[in-house]
Amino acid sequence: MRAESSLAVVPTLERVASAPAGVTVVTGPPGSGKTSALAARAARLARQAPVHVICSHASGVRVFERHVRQLGAEQGIRVATGPQHCVHWLRTHYALAGVHPDIAAGGEAAARVVVRQAAQGLLDMTWPEVDGADLDLDVPFLSWVDKFLEEAAVLIRQLRGARISPEEFERGCALGITAFYGDEVEAALVKSADPQIVARVGRRGREALRAGAGVLQQQKRAERSCAVLLARLYREYLRCARTARSLSDEDLLDECIRWLSADRASARAIAASCSAVLVDDAEDANAALSELLTILHNAGLQTITLAGWPDAAIDGLEGRRSALSALAPDLRIELPLLSALPTPQLRRYADEGEESGALAGVLRDLLQQGVPPDSMAVLTRSDDAAIIYSQRLRDAGLPVDPPLGGFEEPAQLLDWLALAAVVDDPADQVHWLRVLASPLLGLADASIYALCEDPEAVTQLALDVGVGDERTRPRGERQRTALSLNLLEGRVDDRLPDAVRDVLGRFRLRFEKWRREYAGLPPAGVLARLARSGGFVSRWQENPLGRARRLDDMVRVIEAFAGAHARGIASLNAIVHAFEEGDIVVRDAMRSADAIACDSIASAKGERWPHVLVAGVAYERFPRVYVPRAMAFSRTYGLIVRENVAPGAAQTAKFAWYYARFDAKGLYLAQERRALAYGLSRGSRSAYASGFGSPPRWAKDYDLLPREERRS
Repeated sequence: MRAESSLAVVPTLERVASAPAGVTVVTGPPGSGKTSALAARAARLARQAPVHVICSHASGVRVFERHVRQLGAEQGIRVATGPQHCVHWLRTHYALAGVHPDIAAGGEAAARVVVRQAAQGLLDMTWPEVDGADLDLDVPFLSWVDKFLEEAAVLIRQLRGARISPEEFERGCALGITAFYGDEVEAALVKSADPQIVARVGRRGREALRAGAGVLQQQKRAERSCAVLLARLYREYLRCARTARSLSDEDLLDECIRWLSADRASARAIAASCSAVLVDDAEDANAALSELLTILHNAGLQTITLAGWPDAAIDGLEGRRSALSALAPDLRIELPLLSALPTPQLRRYADEGEESGALAGVLRDLLQQGVPPDSMAVLTRSDDAAIIYSQRLRDAGLPVDPPLGGFEEPAQLLDWLALAAVVDDPADQVHWLRVLASPLLGLADASIYALCEDPEAVTQLALDVGVGDERTRPRGERQRTALSLNLLEGRVDDRLPDAVRDVLGRFRLRFEKWRREYAGLPPAGVLARLARSGGFVSRWQENPLGRARRLDDMVRVIEAFAGAHARGIASLNAIVHAFEEGDIVVRDAMRSADAIACDSIASAKGERWPHVLVAGVAYERFPRVYVPRAMAFSRTYGLIVRENVAPGAAQTAKFAWYYARFDAKGLYLAQERRALAYGLSRGSRSAYASGFGSPPRWAKDYDLLPREERRS
């Protein structure tokens, strides 16, 4: 209990840990000890009854669990994100909740899967709305069905997070059309000509606002039709979600709230099952968490503690909302900084290469001073940027881990999964192509092309008689199976070089052995065995740099496949396809003790290191390019759709007006500035921010680095 006893020398932290029952709100800037105090409070309350701790991000869960372990108080404290807690409650009471007993958190991918199921009636044109005389199918995105469904999934997640029902959505869309356009389009013409609005928009926005009455009428008609289709899709989505085994975070919270709102006895049972609920990083909570806390409080849960700092809210674009004001507090505690944060060093370089070289130099100097690799972190604004910098620093010879949500060797991992797919289903031609080109076989393009040819067709074309009659494409079923038959049965071996025939001969023996020995094993078992027998594990162990991460990647993929099989995806081949489509959720990797962390700022929420370098502060990278949602919903103005199907500008006038009216870009840039400050606050001894290049003149206000810190 050393960590808890140390609170006695910090009166404000001790005040949090020993606060009486009730609703307590704890605020304080990064570095004020909120998580430490909350962990000590959880340890004390857990002596009476279990405690539920809700963290905003998976990284926060890792940090809080580490604090709890230091206190020696793991027993009775459940630390998870809000959706993970909801999964636990829904599974435990699935009969009362009316959900599938094996329900799981599936993230964004789960919403896309459910949307595709829900849209079946639209795709086969059996919805009665499609035959309506007043419905125009020339609606935004519908000409690209996949894009329409992708954007619809994002919108439905937004609606679920805001707890907006299909009926509220439909009603809001109808009222919103009148609110913006007026009886005809007279109100839209007035709004579009507002000088204050015109001054706020860019070139594309001005083009959109110049739409005439005829174009606005077309936009109005398309918006109405789009709203009809989306309302029906939303209803079908909810129907499919009832039996889905994997749901998005927003779905899980909504389902849990729906159930507990209707079943007061279950709400009282969950409230009575714990002594307290503690929420860390409450400024970036899931959108519906406030409502869930209110339900539990009204059901008898007396002790709820909310900890956070408004200026640390950095994930609003992902639908996060502050829960700090969810309940009226009985006690409010503001924590001061425990110690001053380091003064950040800010530098700008000519280009990305120069910046990466400077970052490598700073990290190398720290390593030479004896600083352990896991005491340093390079943080970026996005996962994509983190991948870029981790590779550049790797190339400079530094031990750097890629983002925890990605993979160390994605190409080799996909080779492994392709092999698993064809072992399960030898007729999978697409995955055979990857296996043939992988290091497992390493065939050249010419050999792969020969293996793809239909042997009967080639033989016929070699004849001198009846050439004109025989130059026809082989039957479809022959062409679809030509590659696997040629490969496994050797039908075109005589057209291959001797070395290739030898490679294929040895491979066929191994393949037949795999098929025979792994028959009947569960998908995760086959995958694990192929990792070794296919030589992947030995290759992953060859290079000591990143070895631990590669092996962890293997384990977490196998775990994900085991979970997918338990949720009802029967075959290994089907799970591989679902994984490649992004429909399988894989847990984050573990941080390596022998590597420098490189991740996005949001993915490091709650974590701290002695030395932090925030990289990539540059135009279009940090701040990122602001791209508003393609489809959004306002309770006042209804459906807001970006794409214009009428003549003229690419954007609709309503979209341009709405985002200018509420200064969405300004709110976004304020969040980007908060993200930079938060990233720098992750360093307890030193903090360093670097960028490169200069923004164009018209975007100079987006620059996050002070001008006096620039250097060429």
